[in-house]
Amino acid sequence: MGALAAPRVRWGILGTGHIAGEFAMGLRRLPEAELVAIGSREAERGDRFAHAVGAPRAHGSYEALVGDPGVDVVYVATPNSEHRDHNRLALEAGKAVLCEKPFATSAAEAREVVALARAKGLFCMEAMWSRFVPLVGRAEALVREGRIGDPLAFQADLGIVVPSRASRALRPELGGGALLEFGVYLVAMARLFLGPSEETLGCAMVGPSGVDEQASVLLRHSDGGHSALFASLLSQTPGEAQLFGTRGRLRLHAPFYRPHHVSVVTFAKAGEGRAPGAAGPPAVPATWKSALRRLYQRYEAYLSPVVRRPSLDLVIPVEGNGYHHQAAEVIRCLRAGQTESGRMPLDETIAILETLDALRVSRAPVVPGP
Repeated sequence: MGALAAPRVRWGILGTGHIAGEFAMGLRRLPEAELVAIGSREAERGDRFAHAVGAPRAHGSYEALVGDPGVDVVYVATPNSEHRDHNRLALEAGKAVLCEKPFATSAAEAREVVALARAKGLFCMEAMWSRFVPLVGRAEALVREGRIGDPLAFQADLGIVVPSRASRALRPELGGGALLEFGVYLVAMARLFLGPSEETLGCAMVGPSGVDEQASVLLRHSDGGHSALFASLLSQTPGEAQLFGTRGRLRLHAPFYRPHHVSVVTFAKAGEGRAPGAAGPPAVPATWKSALRRLYQRYEAYLSPVVRRPSLDLVIPVEGNGYHHQAAEVIRCLRAGQTESGRMPLDETIAILETLDALRVSRAPVVPGP
């Protein structure tokens, strides 16, 4: 019985790391999904992982997993450096693919996988989970409704302190680095709100690990908007995002890539104030303006939350860990006979990696002090 006819779409997970475990947990929230198999390079490790996540069987090789006739979709959850090869492995075996971000370590690798998926007519998608969190979609709708006027600029940051130099994120041979770990989220979200970008500027700092340990990015978008992004493996950042428009600003509260809180502050558009000479309240004398300014500055911590209160405040808790939303999109596409998701198309995945490529080729090493 095929994926389209079966009552549940059968999933196999390629990899046994932390993200694989999170995805397995997310699948439990989907009655139309069934986790049937795990693939690992070590049979014992695979057995332990399968037992922990409730999968009925484990394979001692990735080749055996993708060859399992009971698997409809393969979720690739191996290190970044292996995504291209493991995507190809699953596609060559005739399986649909959902690949953890980043889809590959370069745009060239991504194009190779995309060409194969399209040639075989198989579904393939990058697991950019932030695109499928319901509140992100609601934020998009608010922008389309004109709640902040014309969007002009996007600002976001994402950083953590990596606890160990042995971490995968700091290992070049595993595709580590701030840009591939976090920059992919930042660029994807910027493009979601402001569209394609035409110019990329930035600075990526290569540390002792040999990977870019932090990076600053400036994007000029096709419609004239600008994005300012910061990613770090050295510092804990707020993890928030803001979109600025002609009539207000929208804030994706932390963590912006899986938000449960979105707020909007609105203000008058430039030129919409009272016309010169129009009737209105008497002007405030300059001396009173100075006194009021000093008073506000003195009590700003207390007055600012009142004066700048959001005109819209949405709080929608994320269900579970949020991973099930992207799996639901895969199932929807499969049952609709689609080989790509309109929400996260393959050309978008390539474009995001092209932006990261432009930054990574200009990475600057850390210069040791005297």
